[in-house]
Amino acid sequence: GNPSCGTLADLEPMDGHPDDLEKIAQTLAEIPGMLPDGSNAGKAFDALSRFRNNNFAVVDDLFIAIGAGCFPIGAALNHSCRPNCLLTYEFSAGRIPSQVIRVMEDVEMGAELTHSYVDLALPTWERQTQLVDVYGFDCKCASCRSRAREVL
Repeated sequence: GNPSCGTLADLEPMDGHPDDLEKIAQTLAEIPGMLPDGSNAGKAFDALSRFRNNNFAVVDDLFIAIGAGCFPIGAALNHSCRPNCLLTYEFSAGRIPSQVIRVMEDVEMGAELTHSYVDLALPTWERQTQLVDVYGFDCKCASCRSRAREVL
């Protein structure tokens, strides 16, 4: 085999940082038939970058992650530590899972639908740290703003 050509096993230790995503994209491009016709390492990198920031853990009824997927409508929802929606999944034999956005309270017409990007059982400081580290933003939702006032 070609020593410069990567294999899928080479991808296992990578954790999704941009440098790793470039390596993954290059490895995928070097494996014959791995990418669709007309694709290349640049297009693979773009898709991997979008997936990293807009993917969802597909969870079962016990909220145990059993896979991952891209769901564009769910990806359009913003985060809140006091969300009004919960994302669940429906499964049918022979079909890909469907993401279901379930409203948990009465919502006024035109109000923003939100869900939590992180585990709501975590303390505020830990949720905020995860949101900065993983998603790149400081949470300014109503719950975090009210907590900030309590500290003052």
